[in-house]
Amino acid sequence: MKKMIAGMCLILMLCPVVKYTFTFAAGRGSEMCVYVKTLGETVSCSSDAYDKEDVSQEDEDSGNVLSDSIMSQQNHEKTAEALAVVHEPDEKVNGLATRYRRGLKLTKAEYEIMYRIVEAEAGGENISGRMLVANVIINRIKSGNFPDTVKKVVFAHSGGTYQFSPISDGRYYTVKVSAVTKKAVKRAVNGEDNSRGAEYFVCRRLADSKNVRWFDNCLKYLFSYGCHEFFKK
Repeated sequence: MKKMIAGMCLILMLCPVVKYTFTFAAGRGSEMCVYVKTLGETVSCSSDAYDKEDVSQEDEDSGNVLSDSIMSQQNHEKTAEALAVVHEPDEKVNGLATRYRRGLKLTKAEYEIMYRIVEAEAGGENISGRMLVANVIINRIKSGNFPDTVKKVVFAHSGGTYQFSPISDGRYYTVKVSAVTKKAVKRAVNGEDNSRGAEYFVCRRLADSKNVRWFDNCLKYLFSYGCHEFFKK
């Protein structure tokens, strides 16, 4: 406080005699009055509300309590935001209705499985087409009707038939994962969902006719995008 008053006195030395009133937010927010004499005379400063000593210990303690209270409230709000489920309006991304949901926490090994299956299934699609395949896997994990891990979903099979053909024909093991595929997977895993709840997809022109009939007869068609058609129960 002494330094502040001294600084003001120096600034006002060249001014005519006048009373300046300053309001401070510190302490109790009292006013401090500064009196300045004419040029060439000694500048005198006085305070109507403060002693010549610094702010009292009581004021400092009061300020510390207020600061701690504000910080506590801010931390509480940040925690609440982190725990909240994200609800944002749907939007169109590359022509697909897209919503945002709570993401998944995956290990490095699980990301690698996602990268490879998405590259093998949709490496020729744009980023939204690749995100669709990633979101189908995520939808299965979340549904309760399929296994609840990435590995179990991707390698699921009945008898000798795997759910995802790249596992059966070996493409899963030989693909070179692109940067676009990694970005698509990360966006889907982080909660960007363009799938409208799809849990199945098929590329009709490449699939076995028997499998295609099962899709048509047993599932609900949702939409087509790129070379894939998407379905759910």
